[in-house]
Amino acid sequence: MLYNPEKAIFSNWGLRFFCLTLVFISICACSAPKRTITRVAGKNPELNICRVVLLPFVNESRSPQLSTQAYRIFFSEIVGSSLFRVEPEGDLQLFLYRNRIRPDTIWNRDLFVALAQQLEVDGVVIAYIRESNLVAGASGSRNAYVSLQVELHDARSGRLVLSSFLRRTGDDYTKVLHFGVVDTVSGLLQKMAKEIINEWREKGVSGCQ
Repeated sequence: MLYNPEKAIFSNWGLRFFCLTLVFISICACSAPKRTITRVAGKNPELNICRVVLLPFVNESRSPQLSTQAYRIFFSEIVGSSLFRVEPEGDLQLFLYRNRIRPDTIWNRDLFVALAQQLEVDGVVIAYIRESNLVAGASGSRNAYVSLQVELHDARSGRLVLSSFLRRTGDDYTKVLHFGVVDTVSGLLQKMAKEIINEWREKGVSGCQ
């Protein structure tokens, strides 16, 4: 069979085009992130909140140590974002002790107002870990999975300002060809914290800026 250079060139370009198409599809599939579901409570909510306190996370998962880990990560990310000034954890613990507030206490308006007056804060961040697990990833590996709900309340009135819900796995932050996959819960929580903070900025929370 005679060698045909024109057919060979066409075949090579066809193969290259096919490979580039697959890469393009992979990039598009990985670059379409899931949106955070954020609800703004009521009409004209008070978004001018600067100083906040982060309450201990309510842990509904099967990982007993996850609440402390999530608290530390979110505290660090909120401070690093410069969106809010965050009340030190020690001051919060002292307030909880003096007022005999247990971790399972349901917060009402009186507690919010007392917190605002004693710690001089504008807002309260309350977070719920709905679920956490390891799931099978796209490449067959085990990836972290976390489901979170994070709320911002006006401490002066107790009113809910924003409520964000997001469910993420390590694969959700993949960039292309498996790069960017988050395979630890701590790494996933850090990504989720940044995502929520950016979402709140987009919703109009002015913070201290």
